[in-house]
Amino acid sequence: MFSWFVYFWVMLQARDDIRGEDRAADRDFQDQLSEAVQAVSNHRAVIEQAKGMLMLLHDLDADAAFELLRWRSQDRNVKLRVLAEQVVAEFRRLSAAAPLPREVYDRCFMNAHERSGDASA
Repeated sequence: MFSWFVYFWVMLQARDDIRGEDRAADRDFQDQLSEAVQAVSNHRAVIEQAKGMLMLLHDLDADAAFELLRWRSQDRNVKLRVLAEQVVAEFRRLSAAAPLPREVYDRCFMNAHERSGDASA
């Protein structure tokens, strides 16, 4: 009877150890998943900001503004997020001084890929 008790106790301990490892692995996975979701959210935010700026500047709807960003990204072989970050930064810098003609923003948008520092798609 004692041997069954010891066997059962050892099996319970092993099960708890495995469950503990599973819980630790689950926590690690959840942490990694949370970081990935946060990164995607941050990337989307800057793309949404660039879309909004283009919508305002060119009187476009959201889909057309995204297509404009996507077109320029593919045309210049620059990641969309990188292009959006550059557009947002430059539009903010330009608008901080004084209201400028639309052509200044158009030129900035069309050449943003040159200053993005990323030439990969």
